[in-house]
Amino acid sequence: MGEYTAWIFTIGNEVVHGRVINTNSAFLGRKLVLLGYDVLGNISLIDDVDLISKFLKYVLPDSKVIITTGGLGPTYDDRTSEA
Repeated sequence: MGEYTAWIFTIGNEVVHGRVINTNSAFLGRKLVLLGYDVLGNISLIDDVDLISKFLKYVLPDSKVIITTGGLGPTYDDRTSEA
């Protein structure tokens, strides 16, 4: 594992259920690699605070950077900031 490690989290029921195509992970992955990061993985999760928190805690020890996209809107189910 390199010195600069990263994970990408995409949060949203609409992504996990296939209603929206996750183009963010591909874009961010390319950019991070160009910046010299070793991208360890990307994951899509539903809007569930406990699940998001569990996965963030799991990757935190091995990550220099964790990028989250989605789950930050004004609707009741957007829970990323809570996690």
